[in-house]
Amino acid sequence: MPVESDLLAVLQAQCPRTFPDFAPAGTACPLVTFSHMGGTSLGYVDNTVTDKRHSMFQVSAWANTRRESIELIRAIETALRASLVFTARPEDEPFAAVEQDIQPPRYGAIQTFEIWSSR
Repeated sequence: MPVESDLLAVLQAQCPRTFPDFAPAGTACPLVTFSHMGGTSLGYVDNTVTDKRHSMFQVSAWANTRRESIELIRAIETALRASLVFTARPEDEPFAAVEQDIQPPRYGAIQTFEIWSSR
């Protein structure tokens, strides 16, 4: 199973409203989006591929309050670290975001994760 499907399952266990790339307009909070941001291409010296894949994902937790977005991204970090289908670790601490152009505003906590998975 591709890493994106496994990641989606872990994220949806924390927030059922989880979407790749962006949420549909009008989606209620809380919600989560994730984007595949590349990773390190792996290969052996003889140019054959490995059985592992290294990927980077940005995960964004959106909520009605700053506190709720931070609590959600912390729960996501815990769930990703505990996953048995891949190995994940955060690359950074979450940073804050706000979408003021919509009413009510959405508060975000955004974090990047490194994931090692089967090819």
